[in-house]
Amino acid sequence: MPCFLVNQINRLPPEVVKYFTDPDAVEAPDMELLFPFVDSALPLAYGVLGVLLFHVSISFFLAFF
Repeated sequence: MPCFLVNQINRLPPEVVKYFTDPDAVEAPDMELLFPFVDSALPLAYGVLGVLLFHVSISFFLAFF
């Protein structure tokens, strides 16, 4: 997993990378720069959420019946 994150950090805007990696950075960058990355990650996030909800509902069903 860390290798995946290292590969993805090169695609982020430099202002955002500097803010999260430089301890001396005080001013936050415009977070709207991250919108394309968040927008493209939403289908994966909803898929993971669906699997988790399915797992929890089946677990409760099996535990009580």
